[in-house]
Amino acid sequence: MNWHPTSVLLALAAPALVAAAAPGEATAAKTTVVELEFRTLRTFDITLPAETFVPVEDGIPFAGAPGGSFECGITDSGLAFDRDGDGTTDGEVAPTDEDAPTRLLTFRLDDGSAFAVRAKLDGRWVAAPGGAMMGALGRTPVAFIDQNGNGRFDDIGADAMVVGRSKVASFLSEVVELDGELFHLDVAPDGSNAALTPYTGPVGTLDLSAFESKAKLRGLVVNSKDGKLSFEVAGDVVAGEPTKLPAGTYRFHSGEVVKGKSSAQLSAGRTGDLVVAADGTTELAWGGPVQAELAYARRGGELMIAPEDVTYFGRAGEAYADFMPLGSSPAFQVKDRVSGDVLVDMVFPGNC
Repeated sequence: MNWHPTSVLLALAAPALVAAAAPGEATAAKTTVVELEFRTLRTFDITLPAETFVPVEDGIPFAGAPGGSFECGITDSGLAFDRDGDGTTDGEVAPTDEDAPTRLLTFRLDDGSAFAVRAKLDGRWVAAPGGAMMGALGRTPVAFIDQNGNGRFDDIGADAMVVGRSKVASFLSEVVELDGELFHLDVAPDGSNAALTPYTGPVGTLDLSAFESKAKLRGLVVNSKDGKLSFEVAGDVVAGEPTKLPAGTYRFHSGEVVKGKSSAQLSAGRTGDLVVAADGTTELAWGGPVQAELAYARRGGELMIAPEDVTYFGRAGEAYADFMPLGSSPAFQVKDRVSGDVLVDMVFPGNC
């Protein structure tokens, strides 16, 4: 998969950095506090590592709202909601349909705080993030997303974040890499600011640049085994550069490869632990060639195989799902178990 992903710029104003001494001795590392601003994404084009639509009961949670949520109510004509947090519903959206699979609900408090969700009627009303707290940490644009829908932005390993110009999010991490340096990250529950303190723990590198494919690597999220650290590393892979990480044990979580209008979702599959030692470099060769494993059924003298029964594994054991190549189908051979003779050559009809 030899390609370079298209980067999309998050258009953010870079707020001034405010440096403050961290609690402790005078020699303690300095903490940088950055103010963040909520931006509604009317076309939500960030790929989340674990997007979740949560039920809308009697309100939309938001840490900055009076009482911690915005009121909602299901009506005969749709979903009513409280736009300004005064406890009275004053807006309404119609049920979703094929032309409008989600409805955007926007909220704004008297103090200027804003929030938004995408809601849909899926048996019952459910909601997912409709925007992000955005700013710039140093020279790097960032976005923090309430992925788990509890109205807070500080849930490590549950909420999400975008670092840089990617449109693919990692999980919210205790440590973030910015401009080649590692920092401890602390996000306020309401997402109003983020604090950075230089990371002083052991550091190693993870080199995933030995990636072979004819498709483009759009995103790749790796997580520490304890879920407290998460990094989106596709940019480094495409650039052929290793990624600086806190020493520890990591695993593939998710990603996507794209070629034209076709794509495949990537997961850990059979890849094992990636142990990143202090001052060491861990390398992994992955991607193509890809091998397929399939389930089949016998019907009389016929073998029945469906495209959804095929699982694809890369050379490091990573799995590819929703693998839908356009133009040509993978070729399969049925061989005699004893002689190895090819009994049947087959392909799936059309695009698969």
